[in-house]
Amino acid sequence: MSTVVRQRPEQKLGDGIYRAVIADVEAGVTSRFNSKGDLVRVALDLVEEIDGQKPRLWLNASPNLQGRLQNLVEAAMNRKITAEEASGFDLEEIVGKEVNVVIAKAQTRAGFAYSQIITFLPVEAR
Repeated sequence: MSTVVRQRPEQKLGDGIYRAVIADVEAGVTSRFNSKGDLVRVALDLVEEIDGQKPRLWLNASPNLQGRLQNLVEAAMNRKITAEEASGFDLEEIVGKEVNVVIAKAQTRAGFAYSQIITFLPVEAR
């Protein structure tokens, strides 16, 4: 049996704010820098189609409620986290919620361009 792979066409995701749905949360993801498997991966599906596709974005973060992961949780809940939540928050509670994702282009030292998640903002109540 053969396994056929292909190069994914480049998706043009420019600087901006994109609405996304938190699609999945996966714990125990291995970092490319160590093999401890202590990262959290959050999948975000864009609501809007770009070039005929709805891209999936990924946030890999340490399992600490700080930085972009805290921004994601607060944006999904549309409020600051409480002291009780800060001591232990189940990320499954935000799966299915919408957030705005702030994206900016960045470049590696080798000159390769990529899109980077800067922060998350709440979706305004309708």
